[in-house]
Amino acid sequence: MQLTHGLRRNTDSRRVGGVHNPDMVDTLRRLILTGIPAAATCATLAEDLRDQGTALSTYQFLVFAVLQGQRPQPVVRFEGMEYSYFRRVGAETWRIHAHNLSYPRDVTTGRFVSTVKNPFTGEMLQVQPMRLMDDPGVLQSPKGYLQANETKVNWHDSHFVARIEGDLVKAEHIRPAPEVWPTMFIESSVSSVTKREFDDPSITSLMYQTSGFYIFPFPAWVRMGDKTGHMLGAWNGRKIRGPQGLPREFLARARSEDAALLEPRWGEFDRPVSEAVRSAY
Repeated sequence: MQLTHGLRRNTDSRRVGGVHNPDMVDTLRRLILTGIPAAATCATLAEDLRDQGTALSTYQFLVFAVLQGQRPQPVVRFEGMEYSYFRRVGAETWRIHAHNLSYPRDVTTGRFVSTVKNPFTGEMLQVQPMRLMDDPGVLQSPKGYLQANETKVNWHDSHFVARIEGDLVKAEHIRPAPEVWPTMFIESSVSSVTKREFDDPSITSLMYQTSGFYIFPFPAWVRMGDKTGHMLGAWNGRKIRGPQGLPREFLARARSEDAALLEPRWGEFDRPVSEAVRSAY
């Protein structure tokens, strides 16, 4: 087996986020090179072992409204994609940028929609496609995450754990949110590939399956006023080899409305970073 030390038995796991563990870097770097899930991403088992590359994933995202003291209710589905692009900037450090595109669908029928009902107030809500392109980017290494807009070196622990479960290798992590994001935000995910694929040294980019959740504040379009609560998003997705692997209706709409987002945005790497971030390369 290519897996080393603590990953040899079915129930074994090894925490690697925040602590540099050289024994596992070579075999786990395909796990820790994750895309940046800016809103509904699939983030996560692997980018690629090359010095520069891309990772594209497709996802389904079900959004619930959670009011204090009331049963959570579904509001809308989103079908989307995350496109991440990365460059190696150090021996074990990659700089990663990403963007997301999602279109709303009806919770019950699955059809594309532009209005949904607030399940608590009955009000009809205008819901727009999500085009998330303002994530500052991140450095990622065995030390954890470092946001690309930091003004000092502050590696964030992702509580990363990798383990073997039967024929699968699974990776769990918690996304450290940028300081400029809402305080009430958390994301956690788990991704998996077969042990056979993970052990194959000829595979540099693993086709993972992924799922997870987000908690985030009520967005303005939900029109919750001063009600106490938050949103919960549950998502699942998978890595694909290119835009041709996107769902048929989604791809047709993206080609019509957002064709530029079906390509990586390499210009993001032209954004200047602080001397502190550059010192972490």
